[in-house]
Amino acid sequence: MNKLFLVLSIILVLIIIFVGGYFGAEYYFKTNFTSDYFFAHPTLARIFNITPSCLADGMQVCGTNGKNYPNKCLALQSKAGYAYDGPCLAGYENKTYGFSMKFPNSWKGFYVEKSTWQGQKIDGEKVGDYKGVELIFKNPQTTEKQQYQDIPIMVFIPDVWQLVSGSNPTITISAAPIGPEKIGENEKYIFATPPRWYGFTDAVGYKEALEILKTFKAF
Repeated sequence: MNKLFLVLSIILVLIIIFVGGYFGAEYYFKTNFTSDYFFAHPTLARIFNITPSCLADGMQVCGTNGKNYPNKCLALQSKAGYAYDGPCLAGYENKTYGFSMKFPNSWKGFYVEKSTWQGQKIDGEKVGDYKGVELIFKNPQTTEKQQYQDIPIMVFIPDVWQLVSGSNPTITISAAPIGPEKIGENEKYIFATPPRWYGFTDAVGYKEALEILKTFKAF
């Protein structure tokens, strides 16, 4: 009889621990985790009978399917998966010069014009003593009525860069009293943007162009 009582007591204690642990864990998860957590961990949601729901607010994110979602929770709810914060970016890679950038969906269909930058010696000698490649990334939304901000990238070899940069340059590439701004370099080339390349025309979208430029990487 005593043994039976002991066994029943142990079973009762285990039931209390299990039930208490279950409801305690359910309460903890419901009060300490957001909906997107349970979309990422559907097994836990099923075990603790939690039905997550999403609101269409928060930071826009990119799904693993390359589509934009209003927030991480909705990306997970769509079963697309969460890739990173912010709108989806399309990669661009230039193997000729060795650099890459990423572009948002609003730039889908962008194109690149190959141009030439020219410089002149500061002592007044003729324009064209020095020149190099300039790649101009064109926003596809540009029309005859509305110009969108381009992204110009100048390519220099190291020897010429020494002449156009620093506190005492010997070559100027524009009428501006400042030189080009370096954005990266690799073993062969140095990359820069021209002086005053944005904000001095009627082109729109320069803030987005600046964000794209932040993704520039030389390799």
